Parts: sequence; C-alpha cells; structure tokens
Amino acid sequence: AQSPDRYLPDLAATLVRLATFLREQNRDLDALNANMEGLKILRGLAEKNPESHKPHMAMTLNSLAVIQRDQGRGEDARKSSEEALRIYRSLTTENTERYQPYVAVTLENLSVLHREQNHSGEARKIYEELVATYRSLAARDPQTYLPDVALLLNQLGDFHREARRE
Repeated sequence: AQSPDRYLPDLAATLVRLATFLREQNRDLDALNANMEGLKILRGLAEKNPESHKPHMAMTLNSLAVIQRDQGRGEDARKSSEEALRIYRSLTTENTERYQPYVAVTLENLSVLHREQNHSGEARKIYEELVATYRSLAARDPQTYLPDVALLLNQLGDFHREARRE
C-alpha cells in the first residue's frame, strides 16, 4: 500500500489554487483559510525535503501576504512576505538566475506594505535593494528588466524628494 503522504504535495497545490479562485470570487476569508491550510502542508513537506518544497512554500507565503494585505492585516502580510523573502534569498544562493526575479517580486510586495503602513524609511531601503536587484537582472536581460530599473529609480527619487519636504 502506498503512503497517503504521497498525495500531500498535490493537496497543497490544489489548496493554493483554490485560494486563488476564492480570492477572485471575493471570498477572502475562505481564500485565507485555504491558503493557510496549503501552507501548513508545505511546511511539513519542506521539513522533510526542502529542495522540492521551499520554492512552493515561498510562493504560497507571497499569495498569503496579498490576501492578508487585502484584508487589512498589514502586520501579518509583512511577516508572510518577509518569510517568503528569506526563503527566496536562500534559494538565490543556490540558483541566482532562477530565484532572483522572485526576490524582486517579494521586495516589491514588501515595499507596498511599508508604504501603506507609512513606514517610508523601510520602503525606501527596500526600493534601494530593488534597484540593485533589478540592475543585476538587467545585466543579464536588459530588454526585460531595464524598464523596471528606470521605474524604480524614479520612485526612489520620489522618496528622496518627499524626505526633503519632511
């Protein structure tokens, strides 16, 4: 007989997809619960096999953070995003080319959270890291990432202008 644990990765993936569907249906609480259930399963799987499940766990944490932010749970969203960022950063040490774009997306999510919570100093630091991250990405693929560098430099300039006014 096969172990029932064999199906846990599929169950976790299905719960995360269900959470996305529920969010699109404006059923945020149900989406939150489905996402958290999927994340719980992924945490257990990642303990046994981090290489296979950490990327999915980080992606699920990012999705959870968006749901939490939409529900006005900014502090929970920040914690979820920061955990996802830690995972992606560790994965980047093993495979920069594959995971650096995920670091950038997670940093963008965190910058939005900090701006919404009026933590302009933290948001500015994140934008500075974002610029460095996108510059690194643009060095490998300018056509894709150079417009992001320009946009982020403009936003960083806005932060500096606002800081001089305060």
